[in-house]
Amino acid sequence: ENVLFRVPKERLIENSDVFETMFTLPSGEGEAMEGSSIDHPVKLQGLSSTEFRALLDVLYPSPTA
Repeated sequence: ENVLFRVPKERLIENSDVFETMFTLPSGEGEAMEGSSIDHPVKLQGLSSTEFRALLDVLYPSPTA
């Protein structure tokens, strides 16, 4: 869908072994780590932007008034 989300990775790492591994394994020599910048985003296949927004709502709830 070509939608870019910019979120702090800490909660993703805390709540997902997959993201933890992705962000802690070293990248190949001379390669930028996936998710390290806007130019090198994490690309999620098979997940709609609506589904990812729902996940973000759980991980990063809006403060209540």
